[in-house]
Amino acid sequence: MKRYKTNIILIALIIVLSLYVFMHKKDKTNYKLPEISDIEKTEITKLEIAAINSDIILKKKSGNWYIDPEGYPADKDKINRMLDSLKNIKVTALVSQLKNYNLYDLNDEKKITIKAWNKDKLKRLCEIGKTASSYRHTFIKLEKDGPVYHAEGDFRSSFDLTKDKLRDTLVLSFEKNEISAINIDKGNANIALALKDVQNKEQKNNEQKEEVEHKSTTKVWQTDDGKICIKSKIDELLGKLSGLKCKQYIENKTKDDFKDPIFTIILKGTKENKLLIFPMHGEDATEYPCISSATEYPFFLTKYQAENIMIDPEEIVEKK
Repeated sequence: MKRYKTNIILIALIIVLSLYVFMHKKDKTNYKLPEISDIEKTEITKLEIAAINSDIILKKKSGNWYIDPEGYPADKDKINRMLDSLKNIKVTALVSQLKNYNLYDLNDEKKITIKAWNKDKLKRLCEIGKTASSYRHTFIKLEKDGPVYHAEGDFRSSFDLTKDKLRDTLVLSFEKNEISAINIDKGNANIALALKDVQNKEQKNNEQKEEVEHKSTTKVWQTDDGKICIKSKIDELLGKLSGLKCKQYIENKTKDDFKDPIFTIILKGTKENKLLIFPMHGEDATEYPCISSATEYPFFLTKYQAENIMIDPEEIVEKK
C-alpha cells in the first residue's frame, strides 16, 4: 500500500513538472515578431539622427547628401552604410517587454533615435541601443516605450557619428590621365611643365630593301624650356593628389582668412584643380592648414600628408 502511494506521488510530480516545463516554454515562445516593411535606399530623402548631445539632419538634394542646415557635403560611403542598415533591418528575437532600457543602452541618455523620411512621409523609425556581446545583433526598439528586440547585425557604429565625422573629407578629385599641365610654386622655386608628344625615329627596310623613316610619338613631361621630367615622380605626385582627403575641416574660418601659401600646385586638365598649403601655427602643431579648388571650406592635412606633397621642383627634372 505504501509502495502504491509512493508511485502515485511520483506520477503526480512528473505530471506537474511536465506541465510547468510546457507552460514555461510556451510563455517564452508565444509571441509574434513585428513585420518591418521593406524600403528602398533611393526613396529616402531625409535622415534624422538624434542622441543625447547631438541632433543631425541629413538631406538629399540632386542625388547628393548634405548636412543640414550648414549645407556641408556628407560622406557618401557613410550615408550608404546607414541606408543599408535601415533597409535591411531584420528583427530576430524578442528580448524584453519590460521597460528596463538601461540594460540595453536604450535609455534616453544612450539611445540613438533614427527617422528616415521620403519627403514628408516617415518610412522608418527605430531606437538603437548597444551591440549584443556576440557582436551579431543590436538591441533596438521600434517605438518609444515598446519592447526590446534583437536586430540582426552590428550597426550602431554606422549612426554613432558627429557632424564632423559625417562630412565628406574629399578635398581634391580628378582622373590622373586627364592632367596635361602642372604648375608648382614652393618658396622661391617654381616650375611649369606639360605633357607633350615627342617624336621617335625608327628606320626599317621595305619590300624593295629601301630605307624608310617611320615616325611615332611618346608622351613626355617637359618644362617650358624643354627639360625632361621624371615620369615616375610625376605619377607619384598625381597619385597622392587624386582623391585627396583631409584630416578635418577648419571651423570658423573662410578661404579669405589664409594668405601667403608656402606651396601651391595647379593641375590643368578638363578642369583646373588647385591646392594651397600654408604654414603650421605653433611649435606643437602637427597639421598644415590648406585650401583647394574642390571645396569652399579650409581644412587641415596631416604633417605627413602635406610634406609628402610639397615636392621641391628641381626633384622632378632629370639630371643630365
